[in-house]
Amino acid sequence: MGQSNLGHFQSQAVPNTQSYMMQDNQEESKVQQEVVEKIVTKEVEKIVEVPAKLHNLNLKSKPTLGYWNIRGLGAQIRYLFHYAGVEFEDKMYVYGPGPDYDRSDWTNVKFNLGLDFPNLPYLLDENDGQNYKVKLTETMAIMKYVCAKWLPELYQQNAVEMSVCEMLQDKLQTLKQAATMPCY
Repeated sequence: MGQSNLGHFQSQAVPNTQSYMMQDNQEESKVQQEVVEKIVTKEVEKIVEVPAKLHNLNLKSKPTLGYWNIRGLGAQIRYLFHYAGVEFEDKMYVYGPGPDYDRSDWTNVKFNLGLDFPNLPYLLDENDGQNYKVKLTETMAIMKYVCAKWLPELYQQNAVEMSVCEMLQDKLQTLKQAATMPCY
């Protein structure tokens, strides 16, 4: 008891059908291998699937970021560009020394850039040779644009994720203001 009857069945094979069975097994093995390859290929494609682009923007464009020649609100956008591997022009406006703190470097061009709400930081992108299609101001709007365009995996994918991101953004903004306002 407990012993396998496999030997018994193997010895019962008819000698003249062995070559037919071997050929049949080879064909079956080949079909099985093809099926496995197809399944593995599909699974690998799922794993390495890149999120679909949510836009038709040029990923190879070279945006321009404008901000003062300090870290301030421009730093986090610069970090995001570097993280995304995006080559960008970093237009830094000179903020003169005290006691006057001359801002003419910025104010001389402020209303000539075609920005809806002229402010720093700003982002210009998608230049068609004459005009920029994308002209943004405000740090959060710029950061969301950068993520949506170049880092969709960091950008929210559904209503719940979007709401959680917005909630965290508001909390971080409150914390940031509490930490930075005493410096001014």
